[in-house]
Amino acid sequence: GVFCVFLVVEALTDAHIQRDVAWDVMLLIGFFISLENIFVYLGIGGMITAALSGVTDALNGNVYLFAACIAAIVLPMRLALPTTSVGVLAAAVCLPLAKANSFDQWLTCFIIVVLAEFWWWPKQASYVATYTAACDNEPIHEPQLFQHLNLLTIAIRVIALLAFIGLRQLLGQT
Repeated sequence: GVFCVFLVVEALTDAHIQRDVAWDVMLLIGFFISLENIFVYLGIGGMITAALSGVTDALNGNVYLFAACIAAIVLPMRLALPTTSVGVLAAAVCLPLAKANSFDQWLTCFIIVVLAEFWWWPKQASYVATYTAACDNEPIHEPQLFQHLNLLTIAIRVIALLAFIGLRQLLGQT
C-alpha cells in the first residue's frame, strides 16, 4: 500500500525503482518469509521444529548461537550449491527454527543472505565467472590477490554481521 501511494504521488519514479531498489534481494527475502508461512500452513514447520527440538533447547534464546547454527547449515551447502539454492534450503530449516525460538525472521533471512553469498573458489561466484568470461577468460587482475581480497571481505562481513546482531539486541529487536 505504501509503495502504491509513493507511485501515485510520484515520490518514486521509474528511474528510482530500476536504479535504487535491490529487487533481487527484496524478492528473495519476501520468498523466504512466504516459504515459512507456507510451511506453517501445511504443518511442515511444526515437523521441522519437532525434529530440531534438541537444537531449540540448546539455543536458549542466544542469537549468536543461532547465527552459528545458520552458518553450520549454510556454509557446507555453499561448497556445492549456488547462492539462491542454499538460501531456499537454509530458509526451509532456519525460519521454522527461528519462529520456535522467537527470533526475528527478517534477521534470520538477513543472516542467510549474507552467509550464502560467501565463496572460496571463483567458480562458486556467478559474478566472478561472468567477469572472467567478459575478459575472454584472461583475468586482468592477480588471482591470488583477488582471493585474498575475497577472504578479507568475508572477515569484514562476519564482523559487520555480528555487530548488526549486537545492535539489534541493544534495541531489543532480536
